[in-house]
Amino acid sequence: MRPVVTYGLGVGAVAVVVFVLFVAFVSGVGGLYTHDHGTLEVSIDGERIDFDQPQYHDRHPTFHFHEGGGQEWHHHPESPLAVLEFERLSVAEALGTLEIDVTDSSVTIDGRIYEDGEPGTTVSITVDGEPADPDAHLLQDGDDVVLEVVS
Repeated sequence: MRPVVTYGLGVGAVAVVVFVLFVAFVSGVGGLYTHDHGTLEVSIDGERIDFDQPQYHDRHPTFHFHEGGGQEWHHHPESPLAVLEFERLSVAEALGTLEIDVTDSSVTIDGRIYEDGEPGTTVSITVDGEPADPDAHLLQDGDDVVLEVVS
């Protein structure tokens, strides 16, 4: 082979390897950067929100759902690109990306406010079956978050 062809093949091979590693890094393959998963169930008076709907897919770079993923959330607290450094989100911040505002005793969804303690109303937020403060609890891989409102 000619030296120019050999050199060109070598450069091409290196470019392919760099590209594959970059894609793996960006997508979180192989544990190269943090990409957490868990589940989210939100129910208002027994009616569960289905997060496997287009309006919830890929709507936020740090916290989102994917088509066909059901109630499984994806959280990207770290970015391989320095200009896109993200912090780990709290439960309240994650729900806020879905236009669901929560405190430790209230939920606002579709413009309606549900206050825990109002006659006949209970608001419950748990993570892995334990009561959780939505502002204090930072999402971790495997967290099963349940927000339930009964009014």
